[in-house]
Amino acid sequence: MTKDIEAPPPASAPEPPTPPTAPALLPPLGLARTQEPPPALPAGAAELFRAHHVLEQALAEGVALTLLPARHPAHSAWMIFRPDGAPLPDLELLPEPLQPVTRDLVLAGTGGIMPRRATVTGMAVPLRLALPLILDLREG
Repeated sequence: MTKDIEAPPPASAPEPPTPPTAPALLPPLGLARTQEPPPALPAGAAELFRAHHVLEQALAEGVALTLLPARHPAHSAWMIFRPDGAPLPDLELLPEPLQPVTRDLVLAGTGGIMPRRATVTGMAVPLRLALPLILDLREG
């Protein structure tokens, strides 16, 4: 008596792994976990004049700035906010291209010793609008 021994089925060839597709433009390091800044709104001459005045006034009051990076560097913006984390006043009345923005930031604690996390509301300012004002303050 012979027993029929079943042979295992032939192993199929493993499928080659599909290469990952790289994005056309890689985001800056860490940007995947953050939000893009709001897109800059088109503004006329009168709105740009008002926005310039709002920025001058805010900078004179001693606001803080942080960069809001974007996937495309030309779309990056400054976020202007109060160093204590309190919301800026009259954000609903901002002239274009300024826009209200809220982000989670790390702020200096009391006495500057222990930093703290806070959700801060400020204004997003296109780089091209804020940079000349910031540089003028440094020179003056």
